[in-house]
Amino acid sequence: MGKSIFHRNVSGLGMDNNETKRLNGLIKHFEKGRFAELIPLCEEFVKNHPANAIGWNLLALSHKNLGNIEKARTLFEKLLQNHPNHPVLLSNLGNVYRSIGRLQDSVTCYKKAIKKDPNMFNAIEALGMSYTDLGDLEKALSCYKRNTELDKTHQPARYNVANIYRKLNRYEEAVEEFELTDYKNGESHQLECLYLLGDEKRFKEKYLKIENSGKLDSLIGCLGSHAAIRYQTPFKNPFCSNAMDYVLVDKITAEDGLTQELMDKIIEHHKGNLNDYLSQPLLKNGKQSSGNLFLLEYDFIKALEQILIVKVEAYRQKFQTNDEGFIKNWPDKYFLYGWLVSIENGGNLDPHIHK
Repeated sequence: MGKSIFHRNVSGLGMDNNETKRLNGLIKHFEKGRFAELIPLCEEFVKNHPANAIGWNLLALSHKNLGNIEKARTLFEKLLQNHPNHPVLLSNLGNVYRSIGRLQDSVTCYKKAIKKDPNMFNAIEALGMSYTDLGDLEKALSCYKRNTELDKTHQPARYNVANIYRKLNRYEEAVEEFELTDYKNGESHQLECLYLLGDEKRFKEKYLKIENSGKLDSLIGCLGSHAAIRYQTPFKNPFCSNAMDYVLVDKITAEDGLTQELMDKIIEHHKGNLNDYLSQPLLKNGKQSSGNLFLLEYDFIKALEQILIVKVEAYRQKFQTNDEGFIKNWPDKYFLYGWLVSIENGGNLDPHIHK
């Protein structure tokens, strides 16, 4: 998801000392993540200073960070009626649209923001993300390369360029770019590219380096298991040494809350095409929703989310005393990211893992 933008320095923006002081106080609350406390403070501030776009922006961002996506969307759209060319507001509304799957609307917002501020780093990055979701990888690559020109030391920008090369099957170029960044799971993806290149020597060297570093994710585990067969060499799997022992087959039934009525509402929502569908090369004769399904504030979506949370927690409880890496490193706090997939007759979803 694109990064939200706000002003960190509000001096010299035509405000009196009291307004500036209060606004700087709100910004400090925002930087500390005190979003629940910030909302009533922002509401009081904009009541006294209704023309202050920064205060309204902070209010909308606070709602967004607390998961009140519809409220944030409404606030940003209302703000842009009075400030139609404000690049920060345009970019932040684009982020909201993208999070709920309105990809084309997000692209429109980002383009308008960049037109007003051609060097707006966050908007350029977010535009690349929307193009990626829409399957326009060349346009996404152009955005990410632009950001590496704006800031040659920016790790996420390098990561994004490398990741697009990977998606375009330009693996050697991806390996070179991943070498320049230590962001997210860049090393794991670099390892993946070496495996897909069939470069056994470099793969083994990189795998050993990652293993010794203590890094852990499902992609490393998957590649180690594959390589053990392909290269007839044992690889230590720090993620899960015997994955089949941790496969749990279960059903979600009406007793769990997944009633026919609930399923009908979910299917109707998916068929309604209210948002843009995600480009999914692995899906044949089918459609996948974009954005995070669980950010939508519909009762039937929240009901589905709660059902899944219970199932995930039951899985964790079942294996919590085990010593595998993914169990020991299970996060204390997490959120669900979900989407819907529909497949027509004759269609299929190719095998894959989630990284």
